Amino acid sequence: MKRLLLLLTVFVLGLAPMLAQNLTITLNGTLGPIQSGSDPLGANGATATATFTVSTTANPISSTATSATYRLPAGAVTATLSNGISFTSTAAWKMKVTLAATHDRLVCSGPGPLGTTVSATSYMRHNSWTNGVLTHPTAFTPTPQNLRPPRSTLKYTLAGSSTVLGFTGTISN
Repeated sequence: MKRLLLLLTVFVLGLAPMLAQNLTITLNGTLGPIQSGSDPLGANGATATATFTVSTTANPISSTATSATYRLPAGAVTATLSNGISFTSTAAWKMKVTLAATHDRLVCSGPGPLGTTVSATSYMRHNSWTNGVLTHPTAFTPTPQNLRPPRSTLKYTLAGSSTVLGFTGTISN
């Protein structure tokens, strides 16, 4: 009986890491040009690195035939800009993956630094994700991919005023 219990314990411990894997998506690049707004944070021209981490066992909080939205818990989003802004999320964010006819799109949004609301849109290659991403977060291919404005953007709202900046760089997982 002790051997059976030991064997089952080893089996469960061996499976645990596979059941709780995380997917980390990283954006690296430069913000700008300003597409709209006045950029009160002075982010235009800043280099930026952002990461979004989600469990591969997460279930969508909403979905359609071509999209899924996931909840990213507090601490799952980080960003560092060369203008001195550094951020780790203290509240939940949303990550929405959309599979469209001509492209795939990733939009991550939530409360940002200095009282802002932030939305990062990554316009990606068609079929970057399989349909599996509609039931659980999965990696995309190829990785990395190049992103550029005007479709890949960072939008932030501060005190009721919105700024949209282009994003030129890469997305990887």
